[in-house]
Amino acid sequence: SNPSQERRYGSTLATAFRLSELPNDASRLLQLLAFLNPDRIREDIFIRSGSQLAGQSSAASWEPRKFEKARYDLTQSSMIKRSILKREICIHRVIQSEVRAHMDEADRYAAFSEVVNLLCARWPPGDHCSQVTERWAICEDLLPHLERLYHLYLEHPEWVQYEVEQALPTLMNEVAVYLHERGFSHEGKSYLQLALELCERAKFSHEPLLSDMHLTMGALANETNDARTCLEHNVICLALRKAEAAKTGVPDLRLAFAHSQMGIAYMMVKKFALATDYFLQSVDLLGSINADVDDFGFPMCNLGPAYWIQGKLDNADKTLTDLLEQREKAFGKLDSVFYKTGRVLQALGNVRSSKAMRLSEQNDHEGAEKLWDQSFEIHTNCLKQYESTLGRFAHRTADACHKLAEHHIRRKEHTQAQ
Repeated sequence: SNPSQERRYGSTLATAFRLSELPNDASRLLQLLAFLNPDRIREDIFIRSGSQLAGQSSAASWEPRKFEKARYDLTQSSMIKRSILKREICIHRVIQSEVRAHMDEADRYAAFSEVVNLLCARWPPGDHCSQVTERWAICEDLLPHLERLYHLYLEHPEWVQYEVEQALPTLMNEVAVYLHERGFSHEGKSYLQLALELCERAKFSHEPLLSDMHLTMGALANETNDARTCLEHNVICLALRKAEAAKTGVPDLRLAFAHSQMGIAYMMVKKFALATDYFLQSVDLLGSINADVDDFGFPMCNLGPAYWIQGKLDNADKTLTDLLEQREKAFGKLDSVFYKTGRVLQALGNVRSSKAMRLSEQNDHEGAEKLWDQSFEIHTNCLKQYESTLGRFAHRTADACHKLAEHHIRRKEHTQAQ
């Protein structure tokens, strides 16, 4: 510290904490902590790589002994607090700000990039094909840190002078995928927009990263009723994945799923016959690569409503009934692992309702009542399945509640409907 400065102004935060006197490893750890959300920083961000994202190195991870010594030094100097039980660290925002202020621009960006790589190594990668809920607990813990990185990057426009590492757009895409899975698709758009801008600036053409990002933006646009954006990005995604498949001459899961998403895009612009063709192509591609039962979930579940909306109720019923039987055989009745089963039940319940309405119009009231009862039971199971996989407050759960309310209103059970 500067003695004359101390005489004139007294101790600053930096001199009071003696930042310059910290051992090298403690100083480096403190700099990294300054770029994370200050609360509940998991220690395993630093000392293990977890489910590594494609292309990410674990070189940024710390040796356990070095990390423990650096953590001890910071704890002893009151820079951080530690929960031994939870193995988490917290740091005051004022200390974070002071640490960043005492770094030059190049060092700030280097520390930021190191944190990006650490989180890339720890984040369990998402997958539009499966969207399993098992990874959500760790994603929920890490999300505040990814949000922090996003805002810090936007707050430092001068960082555009530095080379973009693939890890940053990869991580921003992962945030968008996770937010989409949890029902916050609108919030995911800004992260993905940054990811696409970074790739454009760096002239990245890496696959599957680029097509994955366009696929994600298409999915977000679908959930937020933005038909034009949905179609635009799914067209790009499918073109990229066709080009990749042409290099090997062998179709893969990504190509099959791109066809399914293309079908969704055409559903949004009301080109239902074209959408149906894309869903069928997706199913055929999955069959050609001997895909897992779960991989058929989205394209077949989308095919059912495509038939339904065109009035082909028997085709829709058979498609969805067959899919439900396949899933129950593989995962058990009303599995609590995949919300895809809930989607099948919701669609099938809708089909049975439409069949009931058709019979009622034909004055076959007994047949209609049987189908109404089936629809009610299916939608009841749909709600149970959504609650066990997505929780009580997801928008799909709300959709299932709305369907059940319609049933109760039809039965004149107004109290239950409320």
